[in-house]
Amino acid sequence: MKKQLWALAPLAVCLCGCPAAASVLHVPSEYPTIQAAVDAAMSGDEILLASGRYEGPGNTNVLIESMSLSIRSESGAGAARLVGPGYDDPKRGFELRLDPDDIVSVEGLAFEELRAQYGGAVLAEGGAQVVVEDCSLNSCGPPDTFEYGGGVIDVRSVREVRVERSTFSWNFGPQSGITAHDCDAVRISDCDMFFNGGYKGLIIFAGRTVGEVERCRIVDNDGRLKVGVDATARLRDTIIVDYGGVHITGRLEAIGCTIARAGGITMDWGSLVELDHSIVSGNCGGDFLGFGDLHARCSSLDSTGIADGIALTLEGDQVWTDPLFCDPRECGDISDHDLLRYWLAADSPCAPENSPCGELIGAYGIGCGAETGGCCVDTKCSMTTDEGCAFLGGRFLGVGTSCETDSCVPTPILERSWGQIKGVFR
Repeated sequence: MKKQLWALAPLAVCLCGCPAAASVLHVPSEYPTIQAAVDAAMSGDEILLASGRYEGPGNTNVLIESMSLSIRSESGAGAARLVGPGYDDPKRGFELRLDPDDIVSVEGLAFEELRAQYGGAVLAEGGAQVVVEDCSLNSCGPPDTFEYGGGVIDVRSVREVRVERSTFSWNFGPQSGITAHDCDAVRISDCDMFFNGGYKGLIIFAGRTVGEVERCRIVDNDGRLKVGVDATARLRDTIIVDYGGVHITGRLEAIGCTIARAGGITMDWGSLVELDHSIVSGNCGGDFLGFGDLHARCSSLDSTGIADGIALTLEGDQVWTDPLFCDPRECGDISDHDLLRYWLAADSPCAPENSPCGELIGAYGIGCGAETGGCCVDTKCSMTTDEGCAFLGGRFLGVGTSCETDSCVPTPILERSWGQIKGVFR
């Protein structure tokens, strides 16, 4: 009898304390709206959105409270679209009100025409972790021309925030991208930001936020990366070109970055910028403005672009001549945002074989002048290196090849069965 009781003991414990298995809820096949699925979900569940357009009551202003949840597109990035009505009836995407241990992830969704004074796509407060990955965020902003507010993603007092492999374009408002307040760790990686407004900031690290921006392409934006007085930020392998720039009140470390033809870096009293293997040169109106401490190690600088109020400390030799980009835009030119322009010429002083430290300076390597060839991206051909072509996600035609007519047009393939082929030779 004792043996039987001991055998039943684990079952009794599990009946009392074992967590329930996570469920998968499907929208709209099982639940008509996203909010209906959220209301039916338990903490830890996953909500899958079928391909299509989600709008109207229950699909905007979605409220998630005190729970861990995953929401993702069932058919891949961009297949499920959350669309707001625009100015006529401003609606937010998601509002997250989380407890300290809650984790929420949003994956593969497209956010369009969503409006709220703060966080048009996502507003999050509290929680252990908020993740936004493989999303596109387009034409979102505040409900009207507020003098403050905006921000496509607005996170507050979240311990960890990750925004990965996402695209921000044509968003607007005083704050047009990501705003983080008092977050322990914010990591923005492998993101593209093009043609966004944001005269008060594109990416804002406020309060005691610790932020990191890695491998991002930030091009043709009005807004800047802003780092508040108590915040710290690290830029790594990131390019900021053609408008925009950086505004530092706290501390910034830039490693392997390129900041050019933008608004440079504006520094306030007490701020610190540490450059390592980075290019800050040729910015419109100056490279370093204001007052602060600038430390540079193996970087590319222009002495004429550094304001008198900047206290400069140099570690080793720097590059003080033109970094020799492939084809940089002139200030005021808005012709295109081809990032191949900001790769380096073969004889650039920032190329590894020419730099004072024997290592690459800047975000991108050699893209023109030597060992170049045609690169097909879809049906468009560009001249670049094998490395540059891989960066574009294209097909390299080989060193010495050119972009001749139809070089990237696929050759039609005529399908024939084996029997048909044999019949030709009978």
